Amino acid sequence: MFTPEQRDRTRAQLLAHAEADNSIVGLAFTGSHATGDGDRWSDTDIVLAVRGEVAEAVRRWTAWIYDEFGARGPQWRTVFGSPQAQSPFAPPDRNTVIGFAWHHALRDQLITLACLRLALPTAYSKGAHLRPMLMELA
Repeated sequence: MFTPEQRDRTRAQLLAHAEADNSIVGLAFTGSHATGDGDRWSDTDIVLAVRGEVAEAVRRWTAWIYDEFGARGPQWRTVFGSPQAQSPFAPPDRNTVIGFAWHHALRDQLITLACLRLALPTAYSKGAHLRPMLMELA
């Protein structure tokens, strides 16, 4: 599991690597970070525009990602290349587990219901930031 700071460093590394790669002519952040709606639970979604041979760029980027970040967790499936051995992530602390519980149980249900009631977008609670009042949970 990544902290928001680790995720932000990873995004910066991806951007710097793309800017230094002459075959990458564009990079776009997609998802919640593209619209400025990312929160501490958001992941990083990117799209790369490649000049020239796409397969060669994919090979280089895959090798770099394996070398830089390694394969971690049970939800990693190597499509090609050889994964590098990595130490497993440390177990999450209590507050992190509680945060996930709130995120998955409440955000996906209660906030969606509030958005529905206010005729705001409900898919993945995307209308939550448009609500007139957000509750602070202590």
